[in-house]
Amino acid sequence: MATRAADATIKGYYYQFDTSILKLLELEIDTESITIEGIEDIDINRAEEDTTIQCKYLSKPKFTSSIVREPITLMLNHFVNPSTPSNYNYVLYAHFENETPGNEPLIDLVKLKEILTYSENKVEKHYEVEKGISDNELNSFLLQFKLCFGIEFY
Repeated sequence: MATRAADATIKGYYYQFDTSILKLLELEIDTESITIEGIEDIDINRAEEDTTIQCKYLSKPKFTSSIVREPITLMLNHFVNPSTPSNYNYVLYAHFENETPGNEPLIDLVKLKEILTYSENKVEKHYEVEKGISDNELNSFLLQFKLCFGIEFY
């Protein structure tokens, strides 16, 4: 019988919690604030800019397009249909076993379209086409998006 271990899920919650504390400690002035579980896992509000961070602790060894598709599509959806009137920066902060912080791949328009492409019933689908998101919107999103490889959780 297969075991139902929640180790990865619990580690993910701890990772998000620790990252939230680190981001809170990085705030510089009293008017800056953090919201947990706002638009994404961690929203940072500053006078000059707002940032929303999706935090993932992945047990996968390497970065792949399919692993990051869901969090990126959620951020892209907010970008093209914002629920708040702010101009957010979007950060995917993700840990992979064999990836080094500072060694993130370049996410350009071609790579973003690769990430947004998937198969359903052996048919290739393009998320941006299905949602009517133009190349101009994708390029604008990329100007506000950053992928950061997170540090190991101990």
